[in-house]
Amino acid sequence: MATSIPYTYPSSALEEFAVPLASYLQTHPTLDGLVVSALIFHPGSSSSTSDSRRLLLIQRAATDGFPLKWECPGGGAEQADATILGSLCREVGEETGLKVTKVLRKSDALDEWVTREGGRWRKITFVVEVEAEPLVDDTQKRGNKTNDAPPPQVMLNPEEHQDFYWASLDEVQNCRFDDGRDIDFAYDAQRGTILELFD
Repeated sequence: MATSIPYTYPSSALEEFAVPLASYLQTHPTLDGLVVSALIFHPGSSSSTSDSRRLLLIQRAATDGFPLKWECPGGGAEQADATILGSLCREVGEETGLKVTKVLRKSDALDEWVTREGGRWRKITFVVEVEAEPLVDDTQKRGNKTNDAPPPQVMLNPEEHQDFYWASLDEVQNCRFDDGRDIDFAYDAQRGTILELFD
């Protein structure tokens, strides 16, 4: 009997990632590893005439790699995960406390790089939906002044991330939050991928 998974995805578009990491790497022999990343949007105000969606950005801890840089939740796919999509859901849960309910689509961009050790890695970014629960603390509504409903409650792992923000399209385009802070992305390609999927 097949084991049920706690999320759904469009099989025609994402079936390639519903396999274990080892299987994916066998069919992509030039790769040594895979990083998965999630774009989590909050729908915003239903009464707004402009795009009021907000995207979850998280800030890396000062003591971690790429200190104080901003990124979307994600991390390395692992052999222990049942599938690559399972890796995506695990990383979102570990970094934000949010439960992925649906993987909607992926970015067309394939960000690849070679590590200092000579390994070639690829990063794939997906748009996901998460289970929404009401916030218990009004102070966590940062970056959400115009929304009808509060975004889901984010619970960061302090060893990896120290802050989060629900950013608007304008804020990402301008690399500056409305509160005046600059958005310094952890990876050069991150902003371009976000703007591609913020359509």
